[in-house]
Amino acid sequence: MKRDKLAVIVVLLGTLVRFFRLPELASFSYEQALALEASGQMVQTGKLSLIGVEYFIRQTSTGHSFFNSAFYLYPLAIMQKLFGFDPLVTTVLFTVLNILSGIGLYLVVRRYFTPVAAKTALTLFMFSPIMVNISRSIWHVYLLVPVTVCSIWLLYTSTRTPKPVWFGLLGVVLGFGFGLNISYVLALMTGLIMCSFILYQKHKLGYLIYLLLGMVLGNLPTVIFDLRHNFYNTYTFATFLSEMFSGTKTGFSFEPYHFLYFLIPIFILISIVITRQLSKRLVYSVLALYVLISIPGWHLTVKYPQGMPDGTNLQTLRHISSIISQDSSSEFEVAAILDGETRAENLRYFLTYVDHKLSMSADKYPEAKTLYVVSYLDQDPLTKSVWELDSIKPAKVAREWNINELIKLTKLEKL
Repeated sequence: MKRDKLAVIVVLLGTLVRFFRLPELASFSYEQALALEASGQMVQTGKLSLIGVEYFIRQTSTGHSFFNSAFYLYPLAIMQKLFGFDPLVTTVLFTVLNILSGIGLYLVVRRYFTPVAAKTALTLFMFSPIMVNISRSIWHVYLLVPVTVCSIWLLYTSTRTPKPVWFGLLGVVLGFGFGLNISYVLALMTGLIMCSFILYQKHKLGYLIYLLLGMVLGNLPTVIFDLRHNFYNTYTFATFLSEMFSGTKTGFSFEPYHFLYFLIPIFILISIVITRQLSKRLVYSVLALYVLISIPGWHLTVKYPQGMPDGTNLQTLRHISSIISQDSSSEFEVAAILDGETRAENLRYFLTYVDHKLSMSADKYPEAKTLYVVSYLDQDPLTKSVWELDSIKPAKVAREWNINELIKLTKLEKL
């Protein structure tokens, strides 16, 4: 890449786009808060967890929930230990990993195809509105992007130069990806089938044992958890698959964002096709048009980030948490009625880990004497009917703060 000035320019511009107004555009909501709470607990207790965050909203018909691997929580815990609990610091880690994924994609395509195809794939990745937007958020599903880049590189390397170490590493990466999210089972099965076919042709089918052992190592914390808990996670996954194929009503489902990692092979395929069909000059013209069309999708000028209610971002959460920590003098609860996430998990994280002011746990609402509610200016917390607010009623408004032009913080006290 040192000799490829255009590739360097693409990476620098893509990096600038991702870090532009990152403190204002970084998304931090329910899923992100759960992950940082889990890693934060490991930092505070000094104990490693074997399982990651539970899929609370996705359950089998028997009420079993699936857990992802705790492996991805370990680097989050290290970041918190070294740099503090501010979510922005961990978001930067995910942003950097996204950029490195683009560079890795470039290197893979350049090595196995052509320099022009490599620059094409790099441009498609670095300026993709989807890739730009997911780089601003902490979520295990988005880690499947760098995992997929590593998987493709190791798949090419191991099948072209069959050595146990390459198949072992490929297995580790595939197992890690599956531990991040069960949707990666498609990539895992694809890699297993391709390796089996190629090794069969090369009369080295025994090398599959290294691939399988690597998969176990890549998901080792969950494997240990299953061995200790009667294969709970394995049983839940098998139940989910059987219910999905049998048509049984289940709370488990896949959404399009679970398969964002498929964009990586799509970028590679597109880059190969258009560089073979079009002249070099025309390829660059198409890419320039692609960048121009993509600019609105980067959302560089919006006031509040995607994935969070209007009026909220990291700054507003930090401000609200500071107000509550200074105002509260006894046990209290927090809630939000900006969207469906009424228990304000992201605000709880700031209170607990940033301002060191613990709210009561999410099942203690009926016991609370004070409740801080985040709402829009035109909402009345006293008339809004959700369990978290109904638990404190009858109540009175003790104090109110206008946070910005859209939202306010209301302090309710039980009568």
